[in-house]
Amino acid sequence: MALVLDGNNLLTSGVINSMTAQNASGTYVDFTGIPVGVKRVVISFYNVQKSGTTNNLLQLGTSSGVVTSGYTGRTVYSGDSATVSLTSTSGFLTSAGDAASTCLVSGNSTLMNITGNTWVFSVTGSRTESSYSFQGGGYVSLSSPLSRIRFTTSSGSDTYSGGVINVFYE
Repeated sequence: MALVLDGNNLLTSGVINSMTAQNASGTYVDFTGIPVGVKRVVISFYNVQKSGTTNNLLQLGTSSGVVTSGYTGRTVYSGDSATVSLTSTSGFLTSAGDAASTCLVSGNSTLMNITGNTWVFSVTGSRTESSYSFQGGGYVSLSSPLSRIRFTTSSGSDTYSGGVINVFYE
């Protein structure tokens, strides 16, 4: 197994690194300190609950801050005889068709560094209070290397009141 020294971070090739899991609270959850050279990032979320009906949103960031524009993608949810397709240019939708307060959302989002600072996104998950599931994909090109992940809502003002989020990288 090859070792790669990158700045102050020692990465082991082929090993999945885990950040510290965080309880979902406030208007967003940030994960910082993602090392330069990472090729894959997985964001896992379990029973995330929030006020309001806006959807969960994943935003990437660089050393300059969180990127809030330039995203291309689509997330589709289906169930209970309904199918809805949603888009956002301010981040990747990590859920769709969320209901207020009773909605517990769980799933995994994957980011792959395809070339340079361009990241390809995919998500799958479900809402626990109904038979809804969702999936989606997209991409974004950053101006410099990825160093942070923000889990927030499409309104930016709904508050999280439960659940766990964690980030894994390799």
